[in-house]
Amino acid sequence: GSKQNDRIQTLLEHLLAIPDPCMENKCDHPLEKIMAIAICTAIAGADDWNAIVSFGKEKREWFETFLDIKNGIPSHPIFRRFYFRLFPIF
Repeated sequence: GSKQNDRIQTLLEHLLAIPDPCMENKCDHPLEKIMAIAICTAIAGADDWNAIVSFGKEKREWFETFLDIKNGIPSHPIFRRFYFRLFPIF
């Protein structure tokens, strides 16, 4: 619905404000895409890298309504690297 779309748009606006460490033109998966998929997947109860990827693939059509998915859903190593970059003490 409209409220859901507004919330997703607000989430994306916040995610776009975070500096992306990827080098320009060398990143198939922008930070906001990785974070949006990871956050939605965590809310849905995923608890490992493969579950994140599986959920992303299962819900790809829905993610395509607000994310650029032309390069597909990121692989589990990409989500893992993102997580450890975000939380380096683990």
